[in-house]
This record gives sequence, C-alpha cells and structure tokens, in this order.
Amino acid sequence: MLVRFEYENFKSFKDNTEFSMECVKGGELKEINTVSVGNKELVKSAIIFGPNASGKSNFFKALYAMKNMIKLSVLSMGAINSIEPYIFCTDNCNKIIKFEIEILIKDITYIYGFKVLDGIIKEEWLKKNKQREVNLFYRKSSDYKDIELYGEFKSEEKIKQRVATTSLMLTVSAMLNNPIAMEIINWFDKIEFIGLGSESLDLQKSIMCIEEDLELKSEILKHLSNADFGIEDFNCDIETVDEKQIQSDEFGINKSINKDVMIGIERKSVSLTTSHNVYDNDKNIVSTIDLPFMEYQSNGTKKLFAIIGTMLKTLKNGGVVAIDEIDSKLHPTLVRMLIRLFNSIDKNPSNAQLICSSHDVLLLDEKIRRDQIWFVDKDEYAVSELYALTDFLGVRKDSKLLKRYLLGVFNAVPFKKGGI
Repeated sequence: MLVRFEYENFKSFKDNTEFSMECVKGGELKEINTVSVGNKELVKSAIIFGPNASGKSNFFKALYAMKNMIKLSVLSMGAINSIEPYIFCTDNCNKIIKFEIEILIKDITYIYGFKVLDGIIKEEWLKKNKQREVNLFYRKSSDYKDIELYGEFKSEEKIKQRVATTSLMLTVSAMLNNPIAMEIINWFDKIEFIGLGSESLDLQKSIMCIEEDLELKSEILKHLSNADFGIEDFNCDIETVDEKQIQSDEFGINKSINKDVMIGIERKSVSLTTSHNVYDNDKNIVSTIDLPFMEYQSNGTKKLFAIIGTMLKTLKNGGVVAIDEIDSKLHPTLVRMLIRLFNSIDKNPSNAQLICSSHDVLLLDEKIRRDQIWFVDKDEYAVSELYALTDFLGVRKDSKLLKRYLLGVFNAVPFKKGGI
C-alpha cells in the first residue's frame, strides 16, 4: 500500500511536496475508510480538489514519472530526459529533481528515492523498516563505485557494476532477480493511471483487464447496465497485430534478465460492441442488435467503461488507482459509487487504494474523513502547492466543509480577492 509520496522541482511544483495516505487524526469512518497494515493505519482513498490549471494533473504526472523511470531507466528510450523541472525560475532549471516514496509490502515498509540532474542519476537510496529502519543501499553519485550496499544487498557487488549513470540501481537489481527489488517493481506495476492519456488508451486498459480475467466481465456489465439500462451485454474481440517485442538491455546480460521487469510493446486490434434488445410495438423483446461501442455510446458510458475495468481489477488484486478528474463526463451518483467501492470492506478485500482529483465539491459533504481531503493551489509565480485539509486548525469532523471551501477558507478556488 502507498504510505507517502514526495517530490521536488517537478513541472509546476517548485518546492518539496509531500502527499500522504496515513491517517492523521479523527476516528470518523475508521472501520470503513481506513485499514491497519503492520504498524501503519492508512486511508483507502483520497480526493484532491483545486481550480483548473492549479497543478492537479501534475501531481499524477509526478507519480507516473517515478514509475516510468523505475520501469524504463535501463532502456535507451529517454525516460530520464522526460522528467521536467519547474521552468519558471532560472535557478530551478539547474536544480536537482527529487522523488521519494514510502510503501508497505506485507508488513514491511520500504522507503525508496532518487535524485536527477541534467539527465543523470545523482543520488539513490533504499531503506526498509520492520522493527527498525535500516539501509539496503545508498548511491551518493552517478558513479556505480559510489553505491554502498547493506543487508540483503550486501552480496550484489556484481550487480552494481552494471548500473549506468542514467540507470537506477533498483531497476538493474530487479532485472537480475534480487527478491526485494523485484517486490518493489511488482508493487509499482500495480499503480494504474487513468485520465493522463487519451480515453482510447484507458478503454484499452479496461479491455485488457477483461482479457486477463474473464470473471471481471459480469461485474463490468453490471455497472454498465446501471449507467445505461439499454445495455444487455457487450463483446470484445481482441486480435494481436504484432508479436510482443521486448527491448534488450544495454549490458549484454540477456540470459539473466527477469523479463517481467521489462516493458513490452504489443499492438492489438480491439472490436467492442454492446448488445441491445429490440422491441415490437407491444414492448415485447423480438431480437437483439449489436452496436459499435464508440459510435453509439454516450461519453459518460465510455468514461465509465474506461475506468471500471481497471478499478475492479485493482479492487480484486490490490494496488493503487490514480484517476485525474474522476468526475469528468460522469453523473455525480456514479462518481460516489466508484469512490465507495474503495471505502468498503466487502468490495475492497485486498485493501486497494484510490487517489483521484475532482471538481465535484459536493463530495466534501459525503462520508469522507478529513485526512482523505487534499487541495492544490497555484500562486502568481505559477508555483503549485499541495496541502491537506488536516493542515488547517479548527476543522472538526462535523464542520461544514463545502461551505467553508466555497468561501475560500481553504483557498484552491478559481476566484479570490473579490471574485470575477
């Protein structure tokens, strides 16, 4: 599970920024909206509010950039060059970009991070904490010779020699089957992003979830039917166009690579249709008709389909779903239904987590804890700031959050100092 995510000097976030899923205070909705794992008590979902162009999407892009870097740092695909600093200050263009994450795997906490400057890894570290915090490795420069190994990594001297200045020690270790590195990489594999790319890509993800687990189809159909009563069934025809291509590494060690760590490129042709009943004048069902999904379905139904497959897969298997603008094109009741799936005991047996942004401020009056609410605001220098509702004093569990937010008490609203 995700405990904490920290980053600095990334896109519109100039300063060090910390996001946390740890419970802060308050006993409200504890049995439903929180979970205890090891020595941590975490919330199952978090919602980020803020005006347009405040930096909400950049928060998700920061988390995605960290995952992308971890998955692709050994490939010659320029993953490290796609990490962009805050560009509206001359000093920051030459300032280190930092990412750090704290995660729970079983009952062990891992803290992993790295720093980047000018397309080079400048620092990297991995720690674990079960009963006490210990170092696993620490890299104090871009040179592999400056990687210090401890504990379970003490015997990995041969691995560190394969770490390039643009590669992460964690990625190389996972490729060469270090158990802890593989566990962490597998954890990152379970972070799913929705809303950062095109809707067609999100639809494809949902369809791939069905291909991997056919049992999900009935659950997806149930949710689609609740949103559009005319849908009786749907069908996905998936064909592979090109064979899966996995790029070889740069170190000539293909025989010992754990292929599961690598990113494959697979082109698939997908035909998606929905089945609808056809009635006679007496409203009797006389036949069914299959219609092309993209041509005949509403934007809201398309958005729901793009979300629901990935969400149900994560609810079943565990992991994190990160959704930018969960309320876009969806009716408010559907948004609440999706969030409640995570804030649930029976629907969320694997303690999956949801992080989403929304403009639906009425969610502030829903059954949600104070430590599940976050805000993003941007100042006149185009600097984004992420902060929690719990940062404000005097906010009680019975406070009228919606009214106070609309009055600008928590900032993160479009119009300030007199309005329009």
